[in-house]
Amino acid sequence: MPLPKPLAELKKDLEEQIGSDLAAAVKTTQGFLSDNQDKRSQTILLEGRLSQIVRDMGTGIIKTEDYQLEVARIRKALLDLVGGLDESDFTPG
Repeated sequence: MPLPKPLAELKKDLEEQIGSDLAAAVKTTQGFLSDNQDKRSQTILLEGRLSQIVRDMGTGIIKTEDYQLEVARIRKALLDLVGGLDESDFTPG
């Protein structure tokens, strides 16, 4: 999938979204990585972790501190993934 804007700008936009709406950032990143199965799979795993931790918090299974820690880990993992993207990640393989 060709990039809709320069890579540096796309990364900046994704990083900002990670800070404001993590779930949406995961989905947006997945959409851009439709041609890169490995990195897209990583985002799917992050989405699953986020979904599970939100459910666990909603049902009272985990403490707030544990929730916050896991969300921070997911956020960091997505930031690392986005930070490591290059042009080749967006070309059909």
